[in-house]
Amino acid sequence: MEWQIFSKRQKAVKREGNVQIFPVNNEAFNKSLASCTGLLTGGGFEGPAEALFLQKKVMMIPMTGQYEQQCNALAASKLGVPVVHTIDENFTAEVGKWIADDKKIKVDFPDETAQIVDNMIKRYAKPGSISA
Repeated sequence: MEWQIFSKRQKAVKREGNVQIFPVNNEAFNKSLASCTGLLTGGGFEGPAEALFLQKKVMMIPMTGQYEQQCNALAASKLGVPVVHTIDENFTAEVGKWIADDKKIKVDFPDETAQIVDNMIKRYAKPGSISA
């Protein structure tokens, strides 16, 4: 299995066996995400949301002490995303199980932008203050 890792600590692309390590680079990450089987990631929002939208497998490892990441991981777990809170002697087995599992999580992120804007205008705009 080929792994691609993106790290802010990496200055140049490096390969070690089946692992390729990249410096953080949005274009390279997007290409990797588009062609990958799954995303093993922290507990951020954007990466897991994009991966789920693309119907990729996701496993999350939220950062300890980061409340937002813990909340994101909890929400993702309710969708069926496996979440690892501790890297311990069971970690390798958990990752192996995730790799072997072909289950895809179907998500529906409807575009509700127009409805949100309409609701905000109705709620907060003063009559006659908005013109098109």
